[in-house]
Amino acid sequence: MVAVAAAFLGLALFAGAMFWENHRIELAREATAQERDRAQQVSAFLVDVFSQADPFNTQGKEPTAKDLLDRGAEKISGNVSLQPEVRAQLLESIGLAYRRQGLSDRAIPLFEQAVAIRRQERPLNNGHVAVAVANLARAHTDAGHLISAEAYLDQAVTLSQSGGDAQAVQTADILVQFGNFALDAKSDPARAAQLFGKALNIYRATIGGQNLQVASTLTGLASATLWMDDYPLAERYQREALDIFQATVSRNYPDNAVALAALGYILTQREKYVEAEQVLNEALEIERKVFGADNARIAQIESDLGVLYDREGDMTRAITATQTALKITRDRRGSGHYMVGYHLDALANLYLKINDLPTAEADARQALAVYAQALPARHLYVASTHQLLGEVLLRRGSLAAAEAELRVALDMALGLAGADSWRTARSEASLGWVLIQRDNAAEGEPMLVAARSKLLAAVGPQHPATQQATARLVEYYRAHHRDADAARVLAAPDKR
Repeated sequence: MVAVAAAFLGLALFAGAMFWENHRIELAREATAQERDRAQQVSAFLVDVFSQADPFNTQGKEPTAKDLLDRGAEKISGNVSLQPEVRAQLLESIGLAYRRQGLSDRAIPLFEQAVAIRRQERPLNNGHVAVAVANLARAHTDAGHLISAEAYLDQAVTLSQSGGDAQAVQTADILVQFGNFALDAKSDPARAAQLFGKALNIYRATIGGQNLQVASTLTGLASATLWMDDYPLAERYQREALDIFQATVSRNYPDNAVALAALGYILTQREKYVEAEQVLNEALEIERKVFGADNARIAQIESDLGVLYDREGDMTRAITATQTALKITRDRRGSGHYMVGYHLDALANLYLKINDLPTAEADARQALAVYAQALPARHLYVASTHQLLGEVLLRRGSLAAAEAELRVALDMALGLAGADSWRTARSEASLGWVLIQRDNAAEGEPMLVAARSKLLAAVGPQHPATQQATARLVEYYRAHHRDADAARVLAAPDKR
């Protein structure tokens, strides 16, 4: 009886094992079939989309990349015959291509559909949802919808972190995106540096130090450090990023161009103009070759070239480059995008330098109007334009209005950049000069003197803000027959 029971138990165990093995094989077959079906659906979709390039269909009209994207978006919208995973992947791919073409408003509804599909997946995969939400956040950022973008970024980080170590690299990717947002949209370089640093540690611990993720994060760290006025450290980070790009990708890789452009701007700030122009033009050549002459990515490089030409004293080229940046941004991102305000501010500064004061004032006020709709009320871009408008009004003789603008600029700079920032010192120097002009030298002179010392320490004697503060202090001393003080100021060494 015992033997029979044992035999029966053995048979049961064998049958159970075979059942599980057959079940596992069946699951594998189903997975293989699903993958085959997905591949077939993707293939059929792509064949349909690219049939637009068939000469029998085009009949002499060469389709552009945008034409193909438009056809893909049209075919995917409302197409419920595709498997949800396939549909989500295609929506994300087309949305990403739109965004990289500078067409974020077209990308947003596609990413929204992808997020909705990912949220309905069963079992729910928070990693997939996090990536989809991060894509949507990036499109909203590029489109200038900053409040929505920040909310989606918060969601994406929370979702990704819920996956623990298995999603560490994905979490780092989203932290880098959040770092760029904190820098550009929130003007919070300290927060940005914290986010970039956290992402960098994750990358190095999980995938090593020689890869594109690390290089892009170093570029972000360089930008944050630049905003905090540490130019040597910013240059070090940026050159480290470029070394990785050059060791891992081709010259024409788009992020290599971004790194080159960032280095060019840093070198301009460090007065290394020859190398700055070389790397900026190399970046411009790459971006034009990859994306075309009117892509939004081109605008930032043109703007950086405008800054370089300004520093070199070539105002004609500076204005032309900045006008090009403004036109591209308006055409590709719309007149309400905050970067339109950024380029208007740059143009106003150039017109101030050539003494076209009416145009300078008009552009500065237009920049503030754009910022009022697109940026938080307290932002370093906003502070910078109030500073600029104060200078324009000072030059036009509207001293009370100039003082009001400069006090707003100083308050923002103190709160956002800190007391030791060169931006704060620039506003203090301008305000001190206005007070002197308003017969309040008792307050104005010590403010101007202290601000100039800060500027010497932060950015050196050749920076335009330092030069202006020096010239004004010398003018004040000479007007009051204090020639020895004027000579002392002119002889002051570089305190950096």
